[in-house]
Amino acid sequence: MAQLADQLTEVNIEHVLVGIPEAHAEALAAMSNECGFAVGLNTSQDIRTAMATFLTAVTRGRVPDLAYALLGRLRLPGEIDGALEQLQIALKAAADRTITDLVSVAMRSWQGLRIRAGFKSWQNAAGHFRRIAYPYLNKTVSEETIALLNEVIERSRVEALIDLDYSERGRVRLMNYHQTKGREADIAIHVFRSDDFFGPIEEQKEPFEELSRLLNVAFSRARERVIILLPPNPQPLVEPFEALIRD
Repeated sequence: MAQLADQLTEVNIEHVLVGIPEAHAEALAAMSNECGFAVGLNTSQDIRTAMATFLTAVTRGRVPDLAYALLGRLRLPGEIDGALEQLQIALKAAADRTITDLVSVAMRSWQGLRIRAGFKSWQNAAGHFRRIAYPYLNKTVSEETIALLNEVIERSRVEALIDLDYSERGRVRLMNYHQTKGREADIAIHVFRSDDFFGPIEEQKEPFEELSRLLNVAFSRARERVIILLPPNPQPLVEPFEALIRD
């Protein structure tokens, strides 16, 4: 969904992401904290806490030791400690330029720490962060501007996480199949890819009882029309739709 959102942004189609994952939301919060740090609204410890929270969100099982280290409860590896110091210097330097520069530093910050976990989640959230910041990009960095930007980010993050009316603000709403229940639209566009994941392998074989019910709910959300986009090699679940094209 994040990749599709980036493509829609490139062609100036306004849209919203519905029900963003926890890790995505915490990455947004971390980037927001970094921008706040640049103008004195947040501390260096706020950045470390936000990073630790994001790392925990992308890690299955127990809280990783590195998250505790970011919080100061364990020894932080020297290279990561040094990278955090360089990040703070870069954020302060960007504060003397434009929001574009500051946002760019925040977007690249996780990669700069060279922590393998969470790379893709952060990358997806970074694109979302830039889309939210778009109206502010050419403005001068100031405490007031960053406060306004961070307020928008926090509101969007919380509303998307708990699924309030955030999704009703855009004419185009992006969501996965489990998020369609209870929603309606004039037109529902279903995008299928060859590598889509439809659950454990036993659920991907005929008669597709659970998955067929899920598709039925999603298709019934359309008031007027359903559009189905198939890849060159569709999975067995959606392969029968090719007959509609031939007909």
